[in-house]
Amino acid sequence: MKKVSIVYYNSSFIDKKDLLISDSNRSLNYGDGLFETIKIINFSPFNFSSHINRLLESCQILKINFCKDEPAILNIVNELVNKNGVCNGSVKIHISRAGGGKYTPLSNDFNILISSAKGNFFTDNNSVSVCIFRDELKTKYNLSTVKSSNALIPILASIYAKEHSFNNAILLNTDNNIVEATNSNIFIFKENKLYTPPLSDGCVAGTMRGLLIRNYNVFEVSISISDLVKSSEVFICNAIQGIVPVESIYLDKDRSIRYGMTYAQNIQKRLISLSADY
Repeated sequence: MKKVSIVYYNSSFIDKKDLLISDSNRSLNYGDGLFETIKIINFSPFNFSSHINRLLESCQILKINFCKDEPAILNIVNELVNKNGVCNGSVKIHISRAGGGKYTPLSNDFNILISSAKGNFFTDNNSVSVCIFRDELKTKYNLSTVKSSNALIPILASIYAKEHSFNNAILLNTDNNIVEATNSNIFIFKENKLYTPPLSDGCVAGTMRGLLIRNYNVFEVSISISDLVKSSEVFICNAIQGIVPVESIYLDKDRSIRYGMTYAQNIQKRLISLSADY
């Protein structure tokens, strides 16, 4: 017999096959929503407070009246992962603005959908090859920091990377500075110092980014393409994979840079060690 998959929708735990999303859903029609993907290790959400703080801040930016607090969401997440037997994996919290309307909403209330998936704890990651996506630029405003339901720039960049046989792509902002990768924040190791772009440059307020800033001496400064040339290491990071070393960056038809990986691998080993004790 096929195992039932449970999701949480608004106020109830239901079988996933019984989930109905209306064709008037504002996230579906207008990208009017946001999401959080949280790693689960040994049935527990990792770095949970950072995710919820970002979710609450994002709801404020989008003017969605989200009324659940951290303990309430934690109880729901814990019950969901236990119902679905997710020892290691992830949960995804999706918030959309409720009600009708077109570009002018009729309500600022919310719908909440939480789903889960089985996966792994932190492990050693293979290094990746990266290109630079120049066709679309990110803005330097609050919306760029939100994990929005509208992810067209990362999607187009991911398609571009795949078409050109790269694992990922770097996004630029309107100043042509480095912002992030398609699904990750970016860090560079230059002259024995660790750097990452500031939120004011338009990067997503990543929870793994925040964890690294709290635990390492990280300088938040604008990063240019020339800084990539001067770096000894580059890595990307996100909540699910942790630290992913960048093996090479393709700048243009005449230039490609290769990097070391020691610093990134050492940070990932610390995350793996945390996983074992979590």
